[in-house]
Amino acid sequence: MDATFDEEQEMLAQTAGRMADALGPGSVHELESYDPSKAVDELIRSGMLGLALPERLGGSGATCVEVAIVTEALARRLVPVPYVGPVTALDLLAAAGQDELVADVVAGGRVVTLGLDTGLEGVAEAGAAVVAWEAAGATDVVTRAGADGSWAPTLRALEAASDLDCVDLTRRLRRLAPAGNAPAGTAPAGATPAGTTSVAAGELRPDQIARWEAFALSLLCADIVGAMDGALAMAVEHAHSRVQFGRPIGSFQALQHICAEQLVDLEASRSATYHSAWAVGGLPADQALRAARVAKSYVSRAGRSVTETVLQVLGGIGQTWESLAHAYLRRVLLDRATLGDETVHVARLGAILQNTVGGDGRDGGLQSAR
Repeated sequence: MDATFDEEQEMLAQTAGRMADALGPGSVHELESYDPSKAVDELIRSGMLGLALPERLGGSGATCVEVAIVTEALARRLVPVPYVGPVTALDLLAAAGQDELVADVVAGGRVVTLGLDTGLEGVAEAGAAVVAWEAAGATDVVTRAGADGSWAPTLRALEAASDLDCVDLTRRLRRLAPAGNAPAGTAPAGATPAGTTSVAAGELRPDQIARWEAFALSLLCADIVGAMDGALAMAVEHAHSRVQFGRPIGSFQALQHICAEQLVDLEASRSATYHSAWAVGGLPADQALRAARVAKSYVSRAGRSVTETVLQVLGGIGQTWESLAHAYLRRVLLDRATLGDETVHVARLGAILQNTVGGDGRDGGLQSAR
């Protein structure tokens, strides 16, 4: 792989950065009252939502690397707009051959997000409930079918879903009742009732499942990297402006060492993330998934370490509600838990090395994140 961005990717990074600067909140209070509809409209208008989809479906035919660039930019400015959830849901529907539905979403006719029945520790349980991830403004949730490990993407309406407390102030989670348990008549006309499921297509092939998992894990890593970058930028700015003993605290060697160590973690995380994103389209599916597991195991740990250290650099101001520093940490904590934290993926990688799982290095899709 080429370890540097090409000219078009550099331009995309600049465009996404400017868009994120315009849409990002300036304070926690602004974050609390943020209306994501404007940001969603901007993503649709700019084509960012369908970036990885083929042109025949209204997309741009971009790779996972380009989607990761946009994901990182949005996270760097804490833009509270659903992106990873809808993008991964669209990827599932596209793999299932649901061209008409995908085109409708890209055109803005419907808003979908990703539903997890496993892979969000302490929140959802297989076969019991589905958690809609990044559910703000979503009308439908896309998830796999059945609690038996089958992978036939299904579409469910978000009617009658209940809100969940979420550590992340920039995202909204909603829990759907198990299929068949929702009250009758709760779904709008033309939508899939909350208590039923509609099979979007036949079961996906193992290579499709592995590639989708690699895609989703890579975007979660990109989101963590963006949050790390934004938080560290806050710390550096504070170190330049905060004066103690007549000198900026950034001139103190101890603080310089702390920030330098976090920068090393950030850049190593970015390298692992973009290798994983490149592997989604550049390597066989099993190898791409393995690269994504390596990235998620490293970036999850590093992301928490960097954003927690930023709170220390900021000192007392970093412990206040008004500081955005804790919002970065909260975003990283949710990303870290989604589809498995570092302990989960290190264990899976160890099992692969010991040849104790299947010959393709996979172990059952989202069930692997338990």
